[in-house]
Amino acid sequence: MNRCKDYFFFAVWFAGIGYVVLWPLAAVGNTSRLFGAALLCGGPGRAVVAALCWLPHPLTLPVGLHILGFAAAMTVGVQLCWRLLRRLRARATVPPATVNRASLSGALPVRPAPAPTRRLRTVKPRKHFGLRGMPH
Repeated sequence: MNRCKDYFFFAVWFAGIGYVVLWPLAAVGNTSRLFGAALLCGGPGRAVVAALCWLPHPLTLPVGLHILGFAAAMTVGVQLCWRLLRRLRARATVPPATVNRASLSGALPVRPAPAPTRRLRTVKPRKHFGLRGMPH
């Protein structure tokens, strides 16, 4: 089940980030210009990009894919914010390392020393390969 959850989260991240990349190509601006380029086409260098501004859209997505892509992109954004908050909280809750070790010596239980491990006995190297006791 963990693997299915990981695959699902990967698919949502992939779709969300992919939609963020594809959105400028598929978004229709107020003036139906390519890439929703109202800022680019209305600027001072209008003659340079005039051919680009009035091209038809190379990619159009149905409304359902826009909704799914936007939802996935928002999920990715929320998850990134959540991870950032968790990381900041974890840093804030770490106690400072200025505790005196002598004051903790009585508070911590004393663990017994681990038992020494027994040496494994050595095995004689083989003189032959294959079935044992068979004549060559």
